[in-house]
Amino acid sequence: AASREELRQFHEELYEAYRAELGGVNAMRKMKELWHYLSSLFIGGDELAKKIARTKDVCKFNDYVSEALSNLPLRSGE
Repeated sequence: AASREELRQFHEELYEAYRAELGGVNAMRKMKELWHYLSSLFIGGDELAKKIARTKDVCKFNDYVSEALSNLPLRSGE
């Protein structure tokens, strides 16, 4: 399983590439699809997935992702 830091790095690199290619809102939409799956790696991920799916605001999306990557425990025990 990936560590918290590996997930953070993967997310940041992919999100930055999408933003460069697609712009902020479209990059967020792409990343929301990814977070539908990534949220299952976290305890409390179901609620996170709902928040991310509902938001249309890039700043809120970034806040939710940051919160997950910083505070939510990984199911693997980290």
